[in-house]
Order: sequence, then C-alpha cells, then structure tokens
Amino acid sequence: MTAEALQQRIDAYCARYKVPRRTGGLPPYPAGERETRQHRDWIVLYKAISRFRQRQTALPTSPERAAALKAQDGRCPICLVEVGVEGQTAHQPQPGAALTIVHLECNELLRRVLTLGPSVLDRLRSCAWPEPRSSGNEGGRSR
Repeated sequence: MTAEALQQRIDAYCARYKVPRRTGGLPPYPAGERETRQHRDWIVLYKAISRFRQRQTALPTSPERAAALKAQDGRCPICLVEVGVEGQTAHQPQPGAALTIVHLECNELLRRVLTLGPSVLDRLRSCAWPEPRSSGNEGGRSR
C-alpha cells in the first residue's frame, strides 16, 4: 500500500464518520462506539496504518538495496543464483548486520536454520548426503 492510498483511506473514514482529520495520523478512537461499524472500520484503519509504518521502517531504501546487491555481485549468497532488487532482505540474526538480499526460499531456509541453531547443519548434511553403509565384510571374509 502506498502512502497516498493510506491517506485516501484515512480521509474516507474521516468523511464517512465526520471526525477531524489528523495530519498523517490515526483518526481519534471512536469512544462509546464499541462493536459498531465505525469501531470495526477504525480497527481496520489502525491495523493498516500499523502495517504501513512497520514496512516503512523495515524496508531499506533502493540505494541501500542496490549497494547490497553490488557488494554481492548480484547473486544470492545462499544459492549463488542471480537475485534482483525485488529479492527479500535476509533475516539478520544480529542488529546492525550488513544488508543482504536473498530469494524468498533462501530467506525461509535461513530463518529455519537460525531458529534450529548451528547443529542443524550437521544433521542436515548427514540426512541429505548420508555416508555409505558398510556391508559388514571388512574382515576379509565372505560367505
């Protein structure tokens, strides 16, 4: 949702319920109107504004994304396949870590590994590429 679309929704709410417009903010809470259509519309508007603000603070700017992609040679550091500016911002385990752009699937893999901890890598390796089983004939005897 764009800032203009959000402002249009706010303006429409204010006009519909005849409440004062606040510059760039949430209209006043409809006190005494719980469980009414106005209350439900206010809740929807509140959630839309909250989501919009979260996205605004979470998404790096295009120049930052372009710089990150340049540092990565335009490739996802997980799968090494080309990724564009539309890629996901990688889940970072520590605040302040360098911005990294990855594919959606790679970001999900990264999130899962970070959730399960470093020992999951060894377990994953043994599951994906198991060691060949011995036949039990190493003693040189065969029947």
